[in-house]
Amino acid sequence: MRNKLLSTAVITAFTFLTACGPTTDEAVKYNDSIIGQMDPVITAEDALLDALEKGPDEMAAAHKAMIDQINKSIEEVKKMAKFDGKTELADAAIKYFEVYKSAVEVEYKKMIDVLSKPVEESTDADDEAYSKALDEVDKKLNAASAEFDAFQADFGKRYNYTIDKK
Repeated sequence: MRNKLLSTAVITAFTFLTACGPTTDEAVKYNDSIIGQMDPVITAEDALLDALEKGPDEMAAAHKAMIDQINKSIEEVKKMAKFDGKTELADAAIKYFEVYKSAVEVEYKKMIDVLSKPVEESTDADDEAYSKALDEVDKKLNAASAEFDAFQADFGKRYNYTIDKK
C-alpha cells in the first residue's frame, strides 16, 4: 500500500511539473535574448548608412563589419537552448538575419559600388541601379521584419505577453 501511495505521489508530481511549461517571464527573457542579437545588427546598419556618405574605404569597412555582425548574431542565436522544447522563435530570427545578410551582400553592395565611383564617371544607369537597390533593400527588410514581427506576436500570445513596439 505504501509503495502504491509513493508511486502515485511521484507520478502526480511529475505530471504537475511537466504540464506547467515555461512561465511568461521565461518567455519574455527568451524573446529579449533574441532581440538582443538584433540590436547590434541594427547598430551596424546605422554605421553602414552613415558610411555611405563617406569614402569607399569607410563604406567597405562598414559593409564588412555589418556582415560580420550578422554572422555573429546568427551563431549566437543558434547556440541558444530550445524554449519549451522548440527552436521556432530562434529559427524565425535566423531567417530574418539571413534576409538581412542577403540585402547587405547584394543590394547594399550594389549601392556601395555605385557610390565608390568618381562622380565624373557616374551615369544615369548608376543612379537607377542605386535607386533600384535601395528599393529592394526596403522591400526585403520590410517583408522580413513583418514576418518576424507576426511570428513574435504569435509567440507572445501563446506565452501570455504582448510585444511593445517602440
